[in-house]
Amino acid sequence: MEEIYFNIGDFVILFKILTSEKPYHSAKFIEMLKNDYGGFVAEKTSKPDFSVTVFHRGGYAINSRKLKGSKTVDFNATLFHINLKRKILHLGNPPGPFEFEFMINYLLGVYLLPKTGFILHGSSVGYKGESYIFEGPEGAGKSTTSQLLKGLCDVLSDDSVIVRNIKGSWQTYQTLLNEKNFNFKKTSISNKPKGLFFVKKADECKIEKIKNKELILRKVLKQLFTYQDKVSIQFPLLVKFVNENNFYNIYVKKDEQAFKKFFKKEVSTL
Repeated sequence: MEEIYFNIGDFVILFKILTSEKPYHSAKFIEMLKNDYGGFVAEKTSKPDFSVTVFHRGGYAINSRKLKGSKTVDFNATLFHINLKRKILHLGNPPGPFEFEFMINYLLGVYLLPKTGFILHGSSVGYKGESYIFEGPEGAGKSTTSQLLKGLCDVLSDDSVIVRNIKGSWQTYQTLLNEKNFNFKKTSISNKPKGLFFVKKADECKIEKIKNKELILRKVLKQLFTYQDKVSIQFPLLVKFVNENNFYNIYVKKDEQAFKKFFKKEVSTL
């Protein structure tokens, strides 16, 4: 058995990979964890937030039994059996990248995040230890905005951002989810949010602060990645996030040099 610790969103997940008489699939899964998601591999800890046991059945099986304190999830013929009391997920076969990302997102969205955080649909960059989150409807230019800042800022995401409140402090993190662009590194490092910016395409760059908190809350709710039954749990946290952070409309001209200059002079100094 090999143990690998993962840190994502400041949650530690322990993977216990059991080898079998046919270790090929387990070995490929271990290689995928270390190579494709190596930025999330963490040091050993005595108290992981969740454990995932991975073993190779040699085939997929569907278990329809409902056990007390447990939940079975069948997704594309990959079986997750979750024991909530012991905080253990049993995975019957080593997953590929898509199944792996679904599994982690499911753990985050259903069991780990709802009481302390949420995932937003948006892009983000890091600059001098702070994160800048860019939001807006489909086609608003969220991904383009973060890519325009590449070189001046660290591109952190262009599709999804984890936001958490830990002991009264807001922090943002990268997710494991597939992004539109793959030209930036992913790690477990956190950043304090400088602000959230609603992107608007324009012929010139400018920024304006939004003071209407009710309007902000409606906008943020539209960008929330969550499960329907978790909205009521996360709503008070969203209200707290809106009340304690700064929000802006940012007008973006698709000119890399002009926007970098504008960001450095007008946005990073807010």
